[in-house]
Amino acid sequence: MSGYLETWSHHPVGLLHVGLAMLALLTGPLLFLRRKGTRAHRVLGYGYVVAMVIANVAALARYGLTGGFNLFHAAALASLATLIPASYCAWRARVEASRGMRVAHGIFMSWTYFGLAIAFVAEFVTRRMPQLLHGDGAWIRFSVFLLLTMLLAGWMTQRLINLRILKRGSEPPSSQ
Repeated sequence: MSGYLETWSHHPVGLLHVGLAMLALLTGPLLFLRRKGTRAHRVLGYGYVVAMVIANVAALARYGLTGGFNLFHAAALASLATLIPASYCAWRARVEASRGMRVAHGIFMSWTYFGLAIAFVAEFVTRRMPQLLHGDGAWIRFSVFLLLTMLLAGWMTQRLINLRILKRGSEPPSSQ
């Protein structure tokens, strides 16, 4: 497995994937915390979407771990399954000035960031705490840890949606 991790992190596609995922990881909070609908929000948002699309395509292009489609490819497809409708809803909200599309955009984008954060936690744990992956029951420990992390992050994501999107979704976006 360590050979795979080294190959992944030193391969140009792997470096592209990691670099763009980190860019998206850093950009996400700026998008969540800043005023919505501004030019800055749109520019940061386009950057986030492009970084995420390329990072996901890069993930789909690598098969070194198992030699075929695996859980990481499914996660990349799930990420795209939230990113594409999020982008579509943003476009529709702008064209139609639709509150429903603004809310849907915010919800989908929140879940794209949830997936990105969970991927970061899983990657961090496997690289920085490899002892979790050794010994009897290693994958069970790791799976339980990741499940608990996902539950906590999912609860936090839903709370963010309730407080910052559904509650404020009726506000018109800034005209800047």
